[in-house]
Amino acid sequence: MSKRPTKRPGRPSKQPPKRFRDEEAEGEDEMGVKESLTQLLAEQKALRKEIAEIRAAKTPAPEASPAGSTTSTGGKSNSGMAGHSGHSDDEVPAIVSTCRATSGWDFTSARTIGGDRRLGELLTASYAKGTQQAYRRTWVSVTSFLKQRGFSTSLPMSTAAVCLYIGSLHEEGKAASTVMSAVSAISCVHKLNGLGDPTIDYTVKRLLQGCKRVGDKGKDTRLPITVPILNSIMEKSEVAIGENYEKIRFRAMCTLAFHSLLRVGEMAVSREPENVLHRGDVRLDGQALTITFRNFKSSAKPVTHTVEKAKAGVPCAVEAMRAYMSIRGNATGPLFRAMSGAPITAREFNEQLQLVFQFCGLPKQNFKSHSFRIGGASHMARNGASDAQIRQAGRWSSNAFLSYIRVHNW
Repeated sequence: MSKRPTKRPGRPSKQPPKRFRDEEAEGEDEMGVKESLTQLLAEQKALRKEIAEIRAAKTPAPEASPAGSTTSTGGKSNSGMAGHSGHSDDEVPAIVSTCRATSGWDFTSARTIGGDRRLGELLTASYAKGTQQAYRRTWVSVTSFLKQRGFSTSLPMSTAAVCLYIGSLHEEGKAASTVMSAVSAISCVHKLNGLGDPTIDYTVKRLLQGCKRVGDKGKDTRLPITVPILNSIMEKSEVAIGENYEKIRFRAMCTLAFHSLLRVGEMAVSREPENVLHRGDVRLDGQALTITFRNFKSSAKPVTHTVEKAKAGVPCAVEAMRAYMSIRGNATGPLFRAMSGAPITAREFNEQLQLVFQFCGLPKQNFKSHSFRIGGASHMARNGASDAQIRQAGRWSSNAFLSYIRVHNW
């Protein structure tokens, strides 16, 4: 039996065994990670200190509290609402906004990202104007709801508050799409403030699903303006509307709304006056009418739409607009206006429309100004227009137009 060779004393091996070399390398890697982490934490701490100093320099000293009054100190968060993330009410989230209350939020609120306001402006520009306006309206509603229910208006909202708000919208008869849009607004504001999103909760998602399934209350009961109804409107306006100028203008508005799938805010001044068509946006050329939409709900980019002369038996927007333009003249300003030159408001148009609907025997709960847009889309579908053509004509950026198609009503 041969003996195992032994190493001579005093002569260490040139390399340690592989296992020890690996352990040594791992130890070095671990030390490197720890050093990097320590350095990162130190830099983060220094950055927080710098931010705190900047805030302290910009924040005026608080006024002395009157005798007997109490103030919230010590970094305690507002406890009026469940689900707070631990931010104090005067703490500015690290990402975007300086707004800490629902009532004060707006896309135009002072914002910076990394100290650069221009990035905040770019962030705002990433949302379509229509989306911004819809979210603003939502937050007016949210603030009112929170106050009525006794919740705090400080952000963040609790999941409970979001759920109750969804329930209140459903009780008001809002459509599921409206409720979902409101929840999207809540989600957006929390994300822009660097806060946790309360709308991702499982209960919130199930409530939204419930709003979709229980569709009776939120069902869109508006009916489309069909060609026979449009003919009836043209006929009854002769009796319902007195002034000749107003008759001609009314017929032009109705036929254009039908053939161009107009929203009422695109032809009459409403809460979004920048969307209304102006004289310079319309051009009559032979047998066609060209409209340039410079600003509308889903986009700020100009879009051109052409309306051709209608077939026999269908009220013609080209002829109606030619008659109106001949008495309106070429003065600049909103396309549809009174004899005095004042722009027609959505309220004025709707009042005339409801009067004519009454003469036509149409139920006012089912026929609204939006019925022209629904009817125009349905008319295009019935005559073989493609989805892309209908989407383009109505300035839709998604398949939302599908809910407008009511061919069964013909």
